[in-house]
Amino acid sequence: MAVKYKWFPSPSYTNNSHRVDALILHTTEGATTNDAIKNYLCGPNGVSYHGSVDNQMIDVCYEYVYEDDKSWSCCNFNSSTLNYVFCTPNGASANWSRDYWLNNQRNAMQTMAHVIADQAKQWNVPIVALSSSEVQSGKRGIAQHMNLGSNGCGHSDCGPNFPMDKFIDLVKGGSSQPTSSDAERYAQMGMAITEDPTIVPVPPTAVKLYVGSDPGYLHTQTVKVRVAVRNKDSWAVSNLELTQATELMTVDVSGTRDLVNISSIDPKGSAVGIEWGF
Repeated sequence: MAVKYKWFPSPSYTNNSHRVDALILHTTEGATTNDAIKNYLCGPNGVSYHGSVDNQMIDVCYEYVYEDDKSWSCCNFNSSTLNYVFCTPNGASANWSRDYWLNNQRNAMQTMAHVIADQAKQWNVPIVALSSSEVQSGKRGIAQHMNLGSNGCGHSDCGPNFPMDKFIDLVKGGSSQPTSSDAERYAQMGMAITEDPTIVPVPPTAVKLYVGSDPGYLHTQTVKVRVAVRNKDSWAVSNLELTQATELMTVDVSGTRDLVNISSIDPKGSAVGIEWGF
């Protein structure tokens, strides 16, 4: 199942391209849901992660910082890592047992595994667990915040009982996305629109056109799409606003309509998927 990424930009980041040597796992130690940590990370608190997962939302990741930018997560290692956080109560890193992680945090573990698989594929990071000495020396792979030591802020999450071996097995299960291409992300709808504008014929028996996009995955709150439907010599224009709450909208193409002209207006060139309803 594909992860749904929802975009909530944090003000706490460094706008600067950086290399990605390691994917680092964290725990919040307080905020137990994505919505709770979102409220904190989107404020002027000087802390951020690239994304968060919780145990309530299956295959949903809230994102706060572009992967190309540096989150403020682990001090001197911000410049070489991507950082993702489990939403947990205070004391999780010290008190949760291996069995608790495996049996009581299954949704969070599976979602995080999909997220890390996506990023490992995108950045060509080996899916291997790193020891403290390995990650601190620049070896590429996956590690916990605690493995970064004092140069990584000296934290102890995710904790000594985090089942990294089982987590790596979950990550090796595969990326949640069949490709890193935005276009193919929407291919399951029937057609991926990648050129602006795109003109397609209306099937003779079609009565509806479904138009979809994923603003969160595209790191924006709204994707604006212009759909013009031709009826003989006139065009009926619909200006759609696809949001993180409404990612799919319909346009009437019944009657004598023969062509549809589709273009993404803002952000320009955003991937859009379409499918006909009969």
